[in-house]
Amino acid sequence: MKLRRVWIVPLLLLLSLSSSVPLAHAQPATPVSEMPCAELMGIGSSADACVLVVHAVPGAPPVDVLLDGEVVATGLQFGQVTGYLPISSGGHDFAITTAGNAADILAALTNVSLKPGNALEVAAVGSPEAIQLIASSVDLSPIPPVESGMPLQNSRIRVVHAVSDAPAVNISVIGGDIAERVIADLSYPEVSDYVIKTAGQYRILIEPSSLPVASLDMGEFLFEGNTVYSMYAAGSLSEGELLSIPVLVNLVTGESTGRTETDSSTPATGLIVTIEIGSCAAPTDQTAWELEGSGRSGQPAGSIVPWGGDGEASGSADAIRVFYGSGEANDASFDQLLNRGFYSLVVRDIASGDTVLCGDIGGVVEEGEYFWNADVLIFGLTDTDGMVVGTATLSEEPGLLRSRVRVAVLITGEIGD
Repeated sequence: MKLRRVWIVPLLLLLSLSSSVPLAHAQPATPVSEMPCAELMGIGSSADACVLVVHAVPGAPPVDVLLDGEVVATGLQFGQVTGYLPISSGGHDFAITTAGNAADILAALTNVSLKPGNALEVAAVGSPEAIQLIASSVDLSPIPPVESGMPLQNSRIRVVHAVSDAPAVNISVIGGDIAERVIADLSYPEVSDYVIKTAGQYRILIEPSSLPVASLDMGEFLFEGNTVYSMYAAGSLSEGELLSIPVLVNLVTGESTGRTETDSSTPATGLIVTIEIGSCAAPTDQTAWELEGSGRSGQPAGSIVPWGGDGEASGSADAIRVFYGSGEANDASFDQLLNRGFYSLVVRDIASGDTVLCGDIGGVVEEGEYFWNADVLIFGLTDTDGMVVGTATLSEEPGLLRSRVRVAVLITGEIGD
């Protein structure tokens, strides 16, 4: 599972918090797996413990991770994790420093007791001015199966509240059209208890405990069977953005979350998507919205890249490869795009500035069936010869004070080759 950025419905006019929070300490040891963690993950011996570090401080610089004064991971950026490290059992000191400067200690945990075979997550949380490390044991004990006769498996899931300027929250999961509150009144920087859920695709909603309606949609996640998940909710309420950082361990295969890096190996095509004023037939060359957020395969928002990057192809050799780009038009709405003027979605060559593809924004909006579903509009894109060569999908996500439109562009053909 990959980390995701999601839009926060601003609540600053409704809620206020104390800026003082207590230091969170390591949780008591939890049951271990039938196999020692390092052997399960294939990273060490039965005498080792397993530790993973998460950078969950928005606005903080990249950090180095120190174990007993020695650097064990470098350049960890906000939203990244180290992957599990095998560490000998016993008492250890952990610290994070500004990357490249071992003397600039930003936060530390001392005399953390590690037991053979146990796994621990250490997370840097807070604000750049007040960083702290919290530690929580990972429950790797066997997950109880579903009811006898059922072919499905269960997942073990918990949530870590790492948003320092957010209130206490409730967390609900939605499978199909059934919503279930699984965690209540979770405050920063608490780690929830684990809950057991049948493996499958779920949408996760977060709501402030003081309000009766959900205000944050974290999107859909596929929870696999016999897998333990920690879902870190990080970011800043005041900045209007949250980063969800999933950390997992599969109790059967030993698969675990590795070091998350920006994928710089996937070549961009040199094409970028913008929303512009005017139609394709009568362009104004005036940009209304540049796409923001995270792009595809580590590229900037709106960059067009080959689907799958440099991954190995499978299936039919005659399959037509497609190109894809995505991003967010912040402060945009369907009302603006469809009722307050004419807009077009334009794909331009970055080097020359020439229009390569264009599509007039319009068509039938399909409304979401439930309140957590976005309204969606899909329309076609044409090349300079007027041939339809792709589609654009716009999904509106309204907020109380601001809204945004997610944009996804899919193109067929040999773009950039």
